[in-house]
Amino acid sequence: LLNLYRTFARLRNTYPALAEGEMTRHPVYNDGNAAQEAVAVWYREKNGQRMLVAHNFSDKAQTLTLTDALGKAVGVSGTVTLKKNDGEALLTLGGYSSVVFTL
Repeated sequence: LLNLYRTFARLRNTYPALAEGEMTRHPVYNDGNAAQEAVAVWYREKNGQRMLVAHNFSDKAQTLTLTDALGKAVGVSGTVTLKKNDGEALLTLGGYSSVVFTL
């Protein structure tokens, strides 16, 4: 658990968007999505730097279809897989998993 906190603290120190950026809800995977209530996805943005943060608060894997131009996964906790196809990506978050992408 301590390693997880250290990893995400390093991310906040490395990426100003995570530490100080404005938070914006994802248009699909947010608190209004009754089909995947255990998933939270949002953007953080500051000075042109944009990040996507995704968390699965369930013990069951969740698969999300994203249309964002995902960059590098800079932070991963748990099991995360990504499959890209023609302008969209299938992101699978294992139980209690998280990922942070650059955009």
